[in-house]
Amino acid sequence: MTEERMHICPSLLTECKVEEGYSKKALKMLFDGQIVSDKLPYARFDDNETIDIFTDNSKRISVSGVQIKYSVVTDGGILRLTKPNEQGEFILKPVPNNLRYKDFCPANEHLTMQIASQVYGIPTAPNGLCFFKDGSSAYFVRRFDILNGNKLLKEDFASY
Repeated sequence: MTEERMHICPSLLTECKVEEGYSKKALKMLFDGQIVSDKLPYARFDDNETIDIFTDNSKRISVSGVQIKYSVVTDGGILRLTKPNEQGEFILKPVPNNLRYKDFCPANEHLTMQIASQVYGIPTAPNGLCFFKDGSSAYFVRRFDILNGNKLLKEDFASY
């Protein structure tokens, strides 16, 4: 008899039977059932080409807040940065550069959202962790203002 290895889903933080990646429930919530890797196809800003790709992407997202954010889509089972004129499905928030305990930011934001959702029943946008090639984590969240590839109009208190 072979022993099943359990793995912790980087979205729901529950044990799952897959050896790595997201649980079936998380795949359904995040990606409408599509199998998507929790590994990003990027090194974490360690070469000029990667820095340029991320810098260009950050100019095309207009989500408020102090921490830099990037727009990503699913493509062939991976999360990748959007290209010009492409609507992102998710917001990616890697480790910020300007904080003392920066390495814990993605996990802290993710855990907070899971506690809100799983413990207190507060409706939250589907979210999870994904990982750069060096193993460092990034937090990502499914955009709730996108429906069938179109951005929904919404009021923003910061805009008044």
